[in-house]
Amino acid sequence: SEAICGNREVKHAFLLCLNTGLRFCDVADLKYKHITNGLIKKHQQKTGREVTLDLNPVAIKLIGELKEPEDYIFNLPSFTSCLKDLKHWRERAGITKKITWHSARHSFATILLMNKTDIKSVQSLLGHSKIEHTQRYTHVVNQLKSQAVNTLPDIKVD
Repeated sequence: SEAICGNREVKHAFLLCLNTGLRFCDVADLKYKHITNGLIKKHQQKTGREVTLDLNPVAIKLIGELKEPEDYIFNLPSFTSCLKDLKHWRERAGITKKITWHSARHSFATILLMNKTDIKSVQSLLGHSKIEHTQRYTHVVNQLKSQAVNTLPDIKVD
């Protein structure tokens, strides 16, 4: 079933993070001027590095119709309020695992790696300066590989 998020802006911003790997601070200050020809181009607040992200069809829908360049794409409340909305949404969905804004970024990277995206591309999409920062996401993929191999049936060996 589709759980209802109490704040549509929070929902769309979180889903955009899932589809782009943006951090909360970067989605909160995302403006229409950052969107050009199906791309997000902006300097990340944490690193100051410019990142260029291709927008998939879901991300384009979440952004919606382009407005004035200086307008914010999302009208988000404070970070604390966004966390509360995320928590209530998670509870309504019956999810017991703690989910944070960073969970969206983590899921983005993990899903890309699970779908065989090369690590250098993931590094670039996340805006990491060092490959070591990106490699921390590979542990989940390696665990899944191990689990998959261990699902093979036991056979009798002579």
